[in-house]
Amino acid sequence: MHRHFGDFVSGSIATVSVALLFVACETLGGSEEKSGEIAAQIGDDVLTIEELDAQIKDDLFARETNNGNAARLYDLRSKALEDVLADRVLESEAKKAGLSTEEFVEQQFPLTEVSDDEVQRFYAVNAARLRGASLEQVAPDIRRYLQEQGRERAIDAYIDERSTIVLE
Repeated sequence: MHRHFGDFVSGSIATVSVALLFVACETLGGSEEKSGEIAAQIGDDVLTIEELDAQIKDDLFARETNNGNAARLYDLRSKALEDVLADRVLESEAKKAGLSTEEFVEQQFPLTEVSDDEVQRFYAVNAARLRGASLEQVAPDIRRYLQEQGRERAIDAYIDERSTIVLE
């Protein structure tokens, strides 16, 4: 008897998993999602995308705040505030220049050159995390990563010059 119940549960989980995978793929594919869109159905019980999103939001919040830890919550809110203000500064500056934010960033903060030595140093420090990939295999990705890091530092300096954040 337990075996049949297990088969039923396995089959139900597989059916729900396939439905969730289908919904996830549709969402990643760019389709507009509706809050009442069905994510899964077991018998008459319907689970909507909105319900899944609420569960994900609650789980992420609990995990990221260590279940509401005040110090962790403060850190997350501080980081979020910095990010929102940085986005607004860039949007404002882009608007003044008559550009989209992406165009403004590309023009004001071009990717910098990264030397082969910098790529090799990064590879040497992080080789264990690269799962045995050779330098030749990962050098283009490392170079791009280091270029993006340089851009991020330049943007951070630019934002710091134009904004002051006071948290109370």
